[in-house]
Amino acid sequence: MVKLKTIVFELSTEKYSNLSELAKAMGISVPQVYRVRRGKRSINEKFITGAVKAFPGYKLDSLFYVAQSEGRLRNNLGKILRKRRLMIPLTLKQLSIAAGVSLPHLSRIELGERFPSASILHKIAGPLQFSDNELFTLAGYLNPQPSAEAEKTGGGQPDPYVAELLSQEPVEVQRNVIRILSIFRSMANLESK
Repeated sequence: MVKLKTIVFELSTEKYSNLSELAKAMGISVPQVYRVRRGKRSINEKFITGAVKAFPGYKLDSLFYVAQSEGRLRNNLGKILRKRRLMIPLTLKQLSIAAGVSLPHLSRIELGERFPSASILHKIAGPLQFSDNELFTLAGYLNPQPSAEAEKTGGGQPDPYVAELLSQEPVEVQRNVIRILSIFRSMANLESK
């Protein structure tokens, strides 16, 4: 089963002191935030809209991603990070110092025993000469590129109310809404198979 995941909770530790503040900023109930965090409730439109309000500097495809098989992704990401580190060349200790991340934690990430949070990825991106987007894509937080279906502007007509609301938003917001809708569509297609 494919699930929509979020990095909202990792980001919230830098901006909000607790989940109650996050819920208030998102305009949703505290129990809903807790249920989504624990995986007891799936991410819905209200949560997505709230996340965009709470983190206005982030794009939708930065805040949400479709989960991949974590075991395979974890091992592959660790191998990629190790190869990149050795190519530069950096020792694990040098990377640890440059990124401000403990050496044992980095070692476990490279071995595939741990999966890095968005915060850790951001810290190691620079020393490993990755852009944040490249590293977030490798980790599965971002889609590699927008699908052709998401970029398509033709097809069915949108609801007039939705079209009016979107027309008032910047082009980047419009594109992000289309991307998130394509994620939902792909999730629906996979679940129907």
